[in-house]
Amino acid sequence: MPETKQRTLEELDYVFAVPTSRHISYQAKTFLPYWIRRYIFFRKTELVPLYNFDEVESVTVFEKGVGH
Repeated sequence: MPETKQRTLEELDYVFAVPTSRHISYQAKTFLPYWIRRYIFFRKTELVPLYNFDEVESVTVFEKGVGH
């Protein structure tokens, strides 16, 4: 299940537009080998993210400058 905590509605639409099979494939082929290299073999490696939120148009309260 994808993480949805503190996501905007636009980001949630983007997350749930990814098919479950792609999410499972990412977990098995990308995240699991990363986790094994990082925490079992103690190698510093970069994790390629599944979601690219730079493509999502979202305006949050913090981006508007309101609040603080």
